[in-house]
Amino acid sequence: AALAALDGGTPAGPYLLPPLAYENTKLHASNKKINGTEARCVSFGDPKTTLCIDPTSGHLLTAEGELGSFEYSNYISVGNNSYPQNVKVSHTTTTLAGDDYFFSANGGGPQNLKTSRVKTPIDDAHVTVTRGEQFPDSLFAAPENSTSADFASCADLATNFTAPRPEKSVKAERSKAAVEAHAYGLVWVLAAVGKDGSVQGTKVLTGPADLRSSVTRAVQGYKYTPYLRCGQAVEFRQVVGVDFKSPAPMVYNYQPPPASHP
Repeated sequence: AALAALDGGTPAGPYLLPPLAYENTKLHASNKKINGTEARCVSFGDPKTTLCIDPTSGHLLTAEGELGSFEYSNYISVGNNSYPQNVKVSHTTTTLAGDDYFFSANGGGPQNLKTSRVKTPIDDAHVTVTRGEQFPDSLFAAPENSTSADFASCADLATNFTAPRPEKSVKAERSKAAVEAHAYGLVWVLAAVGKDGSVQGTKVLTGPADLRSSVTRAVQGYKYTPYLRCGQAVEFRQVVGVDFKSPAPMVYNYQPPPASHP
């Protein structure tokens, strides 16, 4: 996902994730300072994807979306292209926190709630890019026990594709065990989508154990419009995130009782 973001999810890239449908989105531009560089950022889509670029060099500095947050640095030139040598991957979580607690005979609670976004580092990778005159055939051999899928290509792929979009979703319901365990949180599932847009298989990537089966059953009922490349429907992979948010704590506005008179 971090490498796919470098070319904006173009359908010409060798990725099984569907491309970004720019033509169906509204763009929002802004400025942001990233490691001392005045970056130009563009946000689009739902869920939102944000790309921040160094306007001087054209290098992508950060990419944030539903799959995580990526930071790129230490670019080198190979031929006519530039590639980052360092990629930092983080996961962003949103939390609610209360302050200014009070206590009374009737209970208590926070008087103010604040939303905060926290980035948690997942990986810090070093990328080595080389360019030779000839690559050995062994580099293109499929791993053992792997499966293959047709991936149509044509001369002008950028204008000959239709990105898939959700057509049907199923609401995931927490199981009795999850309710009793007070289980909440975000579950990520990788869905294998067939040529007709139906989900053929699922694999849980991460998430609370008590919620995984519920999300898996729901995602298996999802349906997408076909992903068309060069006039052909192709299989693709789709990452689905289902968030069971914990209920926000009650907010109390304590009013002292009126003074009693004899």
